[in-house]
Amino acid sequence: MDGVSIVIGLVLGLIVFVILNKFINITYYGFKAIGATFIGCMLVGMVAFAFVVTYWYWFLVGGAIIGGLVYLGKLNKRQPE
Repeated sequence: MDGVSIVIGLVLGLIVFVILNKFINITYYGFKAIGATFIGCMLVGMVAFAFVVTYWYWFLVGGAIIGGLVYLGKLNKRQPE
């Protein structure tokens, strides 16, 4: 499981790195700055993955509650006359 979490953390880190660079126009001064930012994003991805794996049931319950509220909101939407 350790190798799988590293690979998933690397993929999530790449996604966070791309999103970060799209939202914030970052100017890098050298390869160390790019490496440090990518390693930080990879660590954020690994921590997020570990958090979701540990507390998956809370995410399931929260998703069900939010999905139910969205369904009720669409169900009670008034139609224009």
